[in-house]
Amino acid sequence: MSQAMPIIPVVVDIVVNERRIVSQLHEELLVGDTNNLSMHMDEVSSRYAYYGVMRVLALREEKSAKLDLRKWMAEKKKEVTGTGKYNSETAKEDAVLTTYVEDYAAKTKAVIEAEYNRELLEVVEKAWEIKKDMLVSLGANARSERGMIGLAVNNFNDQVKGKPTI
Repeated sequence: MSQAMPIIPVVVDIVVNERRIVSQLHEELLVGDTNNLSMHMDEVSSRYAYYGVMRVLALREEKSAKLDLRKWMAEKKKEVTGTGKYNSETAKEDAVLTTYVEDYAAKTKAVIEAEYNRELLEVVEKAWEIKKDMLVSLGANARSERGMIGLAVNNFNDQVKGKPTI
């Protein structure tokens, strides 16, 4: 007799596009009552769409943070170039990093945080996709157990024509 795996708490708490996203993902992904699969499918649709939109916003923030870092680095290299002390790109970049270490660290941290948010939302979105696939499978199994094939179109047609159905 196998034992059920314990539920591992997964809590998502991030800020994307100035919106705080807090999710008890381990609870949200539970199926529970398999008699009402349509309710679960409705939930999956809305949450999948929500997390997809949040992932896209996180991707936009990530690209913006990377662009900001590149723009900042270019401006600082231009300042260093004006001194005439540094000839190579590596020397210019080293001069910028040593002169503006705190600013560089803050800009790099913003990029890392944006990448983290996007990657985390990709995982959450994938989890909802897996739940959707599981619900589709549960629905197919339930129809099979009831002797129904597909969407029971024949029964619907019989009802429309006024024929009794089984």
